[in-house]
Amino acid sequence: MTINMLQCGDALSSGRQRGTVAAFLSAGNGYLGVTAAHIFQYSGSDLLEVGGVKTRVSSLRREYDLAYFRVPQAKATLLCPPEFGEAEVSSRLGIRRCRVSDISWSLCMIVLSPGDMPGPGESGAPVVQGGRVVGMLSSINLNTCKGTMISSELMAREAGA
Repeated sequence: MTINMLQCGDALSSGRQRGTVAAFLSAGNGYLGVTAAHIFQYSGSDLLEVGGVKTRVSSLRREYDLAYFRVPQAKATLLCPPEFGEAEVSSRLGIRRCRVSDISWSLCMIVLSPGDMPGPGESGAPVVQGGRVVGMLSSINLNTCKGTMISSELMAREAGA
């Protein structure tokens, strides 16, 4: 049986809730996965499964909507600071084009296409520019077609990376 290497954009589940892995950060003898903390708030559990690997949340940063979990192997994610302009929200459900419109060291805003908004299961999806992850999709506003993105800098800082 072939096991695929875990990587950013992979789907995860916790109870009946679904989400997406924003990044895998090298952490000692394994990797820290990063996703949206609200997934676990709604599931009522700290258990999750990603790519056939069962694990549990090791750290929650609810104030930033960040959850971290450990896995033994994964493809390390290249992080880089966001820039104004074109980007993509990338998950197993597809690639959605967007534009980074506001940037700070912690939170950024993205503008999404009204006809191609992220949906259930895409919380925590990586936002990518130039093949590198610049942030994580945290929430969307359907009325304004804007999304809140947690910056890659904050994801790394809160992981201790």
